[in-house]
Amino acid sequence: MRSHPVLIARKLLLLSNLVQGALSDDGIHRSQREHLSKVMAHAMDTATRLVTSNDELTASVEGVECIMIEAITQNYAGNLHRAWLTVRRAVAVAQMLGLHRGNAKRASIKVVDPKTRESLDPDQLCCRIVEMDRYLSLTLGLPQSSLQTVGLSAEVIAKCHPLDRIARLQCVIGDRILARKVGEPRDDTEKRVREIDDLFKEVTELMPSDWWLIRDFDNKDGGDPDPMHEVVRNMYQLSHFYLVIRLHLPYVLRSSGDDRCEESKATAVHAAREIMSRYIAFRKWKRGPYYCRGVDCLAFVALMVLCLAHIDSQNQSMIRHKALFDHSRPSDRALMERTVKVLGERSDDALATKLSSIIQYLLDAEAASANGTGYNTSASETDDGMATEFDGQFMDAEKAVLQLHLPYFGTISLQRRLASDIPLAEEMLSTQVADQTQSSLTEWDNRWSFLDSSNDAGALDDWTLQSINEGLFGGLLGGLGDVDFDPGLPVDI
Repeated sequence: MRSHPVLIARKLLLLSNLVQGALSDDGIHRSQREHLSKVMAHAMDTATRLVTSNDELTASVEGVECIMIEAITQNYAGNLHRAWLTVRRAVAVAQMLGLHRGNAKRASIKVVDPKTRESLDPDQLCCRIVEMDRYLSLTLGLPQSSLQTVGLSAEVIAKCHPLDRIARLQCVIGDRILARKVGEPRDDTEKRVREIDDLFKEVTELMPSDWWLIRDFDNKDGGDPDPMHEVVRNMYQLSHFYLVIRLHLPYVLRSSGDDRCEESKATAVHAAREIMSRYIAFRKWKRGPYYCRGVDCLAFVALMVLCLAHIDSQNQSMIRHKALFDHSRPSDRALMERTVKVLGERSDDALATKLSSIIQYLLDAEAASANGTGYNTSASETDDGMATEFDGQFMDAEKAVLQLHLPYFGTISLQRRLASDIPLAEEMLSTQVADQTQSSLTEWDNRWSFLDSSNDAGALDDWTLQSINEGLFGGLLGGLGDVDFDPGLPVDI
């Protein structure tokens, strides 16, 4: 009896995924690494080219599984935009099969192999799809899918195992953050933030307090002998704190003096520290380029938030938490520098290396800010073709102007100024950047002006870098309502 193509494809995709994991082992010899890379690429290409891209062959539970394995592999490779596109195909097939209707329709869901039905849990499978879709949508600043499932209802979640409840509640939280509307009334915004904060408290109470500690992955503290249990826990902790950042991100660069704003700012900064601490511990244990790649992006966002918060605190003499920032700066600075070093040490990982170099520029600006230097910001659509990917550089020997190039958006410039310097209206930009920035020069309190995306498409890798950046800065700028100022991740991060 001949096997169905989708069953063969599932084996090939699992092989590719397992080989990808093996390539994260530092002990593999170079010649073996090259051979395994070819095996991984060939298995993936064969399965995707002949099966998962064929809608007629994937219209089954096994087909959905194949597409999701492909998405996970793309995610681990750092191709987050491709992973997002792949998950959307899984969403379409899942909806067509009726997976979102839950276990009540289990008997009518199409399978290729009868054995699949024996272990099929539509609620669980659908939740995993939603989980990854919302993680990628939040990370990339893209809209989530319309896929809903009864598995995320309060009644079903209440009956789940605590760890599964955490995963599903994170899906619910992600949905509510993504559903936030720009320009909604202030009362609605504050109500939404309070409700989501209550969900965060519910999540933290599901596990004992020591579950939230940062554990030694080498098991030197006598913990669980299986490091994979620690990996799973670490991933859920990282996703928890990342969601906290995304909820409170729009308040990070606001200076309203409002209690809600100051509390959110402090909460986002605390979550950023928690993410970086866990990231450093995790990457010390496993440095491989294909192992839980999403954590690099989460660490990047956390580092950006903490660094920008410190720069901003130096420009707000009346900020309520300025003293706390001053006292925490030495340890925060060490934490940020260590995170950049960990990213930079991954020389075989182009994305991690790129992210670390960009952050280093911002760290230099933060150091100058701590020594009494202020920064004015400006933005321009002109990039002269330079911004094909996320990049940054100082524009003069004195490091007075920092330019961050954002793909398909343009350029954001931070111009150094002394706090006691001449009024902003009389300041002059350097000749090198004047044509790009002077027409849109704004005061610091209008901070981080952003530009509309152009119609440029570009390569998928560029899309990923662009979208990570859009998700971060879009959150920093995004809708706080009609006020004086403009707020589950899967285990397979």
